[in-house]
Amino acid sequence: MRYGKFYLVEIVRMQGAELVAHAAQVVAAPAGRSQTGASRSAGQADEAAFLSGLADDAYRDAMRDVLSSCAVLGVEVKWGSKGASLRIAAPDRRHPLSIGWVLPDDSHWQGARFATFGVDPGSLAKTPAVEQAVRRYVDNLALIHGGRAAPSKLEAFTFGVDDLPGAHVDIIAAIATLVNEVQESGAAEG
Repeated sequence: MRYGKFYLVEIVRMQGAELVAHAAQVVAAPAGRSQTGASRSAGQADEAAFLSGLADDAYRDAMRDVLSSCAVLGVEVKWGSKGASLRIAAPDRRHPLSIGWVLPDDSHWQGARFATFGVDPGSLAKTPAVEQAVRRYVDNLALIHGGRAAPSKLEAFTFGVDDLPGAHVDIIAAIATLVNEVQESGAAEG
């Protein structure tokens, strides 16, 4: 299966006395996909199948925007049997930290349904390097209209079929802010 990829490319013009040249460099690129269609296990979801299973056009478009923005921001979209977790790398954690979950209408996981954004506090407790940034992320999510607190131990907010289309731009902004803060904290430590 082919996936869309978005790259931010800077083109620099260099000019000498008798020569003009252009150089391009990639400023931002989507995270690489570790699995191809041929190697994906039979019971595993993928983005195309997941999106095609969403009946509401506005919801599907908003979900597509969230997933493509995550790819551009370097957020790992880890597909499971029905949906995916959205995960960020943290300097003090071996495996990425989940900051959201997207699931089909008929599925749930630990209180997460539809599009749920936030964090598992048990996982966050093991990740002190990004704890403050993630807490600000959750606080930002709480301010987004349409979000409902997940009915579980998750510190997260669920955006259903009717809510995600009006909220996805703010959700993407919250994720982008989190990614930026985590990258800055990693750069400060490194």
